[in-house]
Amino acid sequence: MSQVRAPLVGLDDAFFWEGVEARELRLERCADCRRLRQPPGPMCPACGSLATEVFVPEPHGRLLSWILQRHPPAAVPEQEVIALVELDCGARLVTNLRDADHTALHLDAPVEISFDVLDGVTLPQARLTTQGEH
Repeated sequence: MSQVRAPLVGLDDAFFWEGVEARELRLERCADCRRLRQPPGPMCPACGSLATEVFVPEPHGRLLSWILQRHPPAAVPEQEVIALVELDCGARLVTNLRDADHTALHLDAPVEISFDVLDGVTLPQARLTTQGEH
């Protein structure tokens, strides 16, 4: 039985998931006032414009918050860290924090987004980096 479910892709976020499949983080901003639209939507929450542009931000950011999944499914024996990260561009993503010692995590730890295939589904994942790596 698969543990990871494929995302439900809609009109507003298809560009994001197409980017993930291409192992590229794609975000959206207003083409008029340049405000970031994360999560993506049909119109700008700041100016009401319907004009959008997709861009590829640098995949670097920082750890804002995390939880340790203490009751993993039997098929996933290790505990997973679920993280809220903020990219340098200001976008926030909820994702897994991979390959991290959960006892050494700290607020504002530098992270980088990469892509892993889990149960046949490509997903953006965060990994800790050192300050010098980005």
